[in-house]
Amino acid sequence: MKDRLKKLRKEAHKTQFQIAQLLNITQPAYAKYEKGLTEPDCSSLRKLSEYYGVDIDYIVKDESSKMTELEAEIMQLVKKMSPENQQIILSIVKQILNLKTDKE
Repeated sequence: MKDRLKKLRKEAHKTQFQIAQLLNITQPAYAKYEKGLTEPDCSSLRKLSEYYGVDIDYIVKDESSKMTELEAEIMQLVKKMSPENQQIILSIVKQILNLKTDKE
């Protein structure tokens, strides 16, 4: 998690101090998250996931279960869609997978 927090913060071009302010904690307390000395509580994880636009699982899961950047981008775009459009996308993806299976 420590590496993921640092990566997300740097990609957002933010300092530890700025993220600490978001979480209403001190910069040294946040730095401990990135060093792996402590872990954020549930409320902080929720704030971080909302701020960075990622699932909490993306922040806390180990590298072996990490989504690719493309998968994460797709997830973020789908989340912005209405439930109706999400259903349409689901149907299209299922059709594509069925076509691929039929051709194999």
